[in-house]
Amino acid sequence: LLNPDTRVEPGALDIMAEYLDRHPDVGAVAPRLLNPDGSTQLSIRGFPTVGSVLCELLGLSRLFPGHQVFDRWRLRGFNYEQEAEVEQPMASCLLVRRQVVLKLGGFDERFPIFYNDVDLSFRMRRAGWRTVYLPNARVYHRLGASTGQVKVKMVWEAHRSLFRFLELHDPSRLFWLKAVILLPLLELAALVRVLFYRLAHQVLRPATWPEASG
Repeated sequence: LLNPDTRVEPGALDIMAEYLDRHPDVGAVAPRLLNPDGSTQLSIRGFPTVGSVLCELLGLSRLFPGHQVFDRWRLRGFNYEQEAEVEQPMASCLLVRRQVVLKLGGFDERFPIFYNDVDLSFRMRRAGWRTVYLPNARVYHRLGASTGQVKVKMVWEAHRSLFRFLELHDPSRLFWLKAVILLPLLELAALVRVLFYRLAHQVLRPATWPEASG
């Protein structure tokens, strides 16, 4: 899986493919994603749950970055310098075994643009396949370059898809009771993001790629 707003560094795909060859129990590998300025992109998360999303919406994850409970979704304390088994890497670049994709039936079409990769990673883990982050495989990613072209629509779609994922994979029978609290907060968060974008987008400048290395 590779987004059009990426640039793969030489050797990155070899590192990823060779890792899969050496580890037959691993279903997918993710590279280190880099911003256009060369800084590491925060691309690794845990699977969202109603509790972890509420911690994010209420600001607890920002107050306690790296906390095992409050920062369970965004994982702001994740160590991007070390190889690690992960739950949900950003699929802007993700190498998945063909047999895994076929066995799982590919993406769930109930997620047209957002959270289809999260759902795939969730079903892959549930089926017993591991996903591993590889810091030495490097891919530049211009975050939001594609969806940013229709930003307002994408904000609402992202929040709807998050709600759909939580509804689909919530293990309890009390989801709609939880949704009474969650849904208004998601709608408010989406509204704030849209308003912020409308106020800020005129002064932002598009990022440029760094000079190619190697």
